[in-house]
Amino acid sequence: MARGKPPRPAKRFSMQPMQTAYAGLPVHGWEGRSRTAVQRSDGSFFLEIAVAPRVDPEDSSTLQQQLNQRLQAALSDTPARRRERLALAPKLPRIVTVTTSAFVRNADVIAEVLLRAGGKCESCLSPAPFFRRKDQSPYLEVHHKVRLADEGEDTVANAIALCPNCHRREHYA
Repeated sequence: MARGKPPRPAKRFSMQPMQTAYAGLPVHGWEGRSRTAVQRSDGSFFLEIAVAPRVDPEDSSTLQQQLNQRLQAALSDTPARRRERLALAPKLPRIVTVTTSAFVRNADVIAEVLLRAGGKCESCLSPAPFFRRKDQSPYLEVHHKVRLADEGEDTVANAIALCPNCHRREHYA
């Protein structure tokens, strides 16, 4: 009598086992549990696992534009109508998957600009408003004078260290 592993339920139903990363779907219900031989053979382990539905990713800028449009509509409405909608609104926000692009920044540029600033905002010349929790260094943000999205260079000459208020002013004022 040969000993071996019992057949996997996926094989029993002529399905191909697929890794979660391949499917691209979050899988929940198996964390912290180990399968016993009985669970593997009778399929009970697999009956408790939930696979999230596929969600098409949204573009992060589109998501922000939609929020801005809804905000403008809400601000132009009456307080009474806003309160009515708030009473019916879900307490927890919906979760979506977003896609975005990012630049791989040069850490040496960031380091040089922060050291050049010496803990002071290079726009308003005020000291950094607080210190980073991780290393107690002055909190300043490195801003590119010509945006990287506009083909600006990731160089020390094109970067400046700003306090959070000045950085927001550069982007939104």
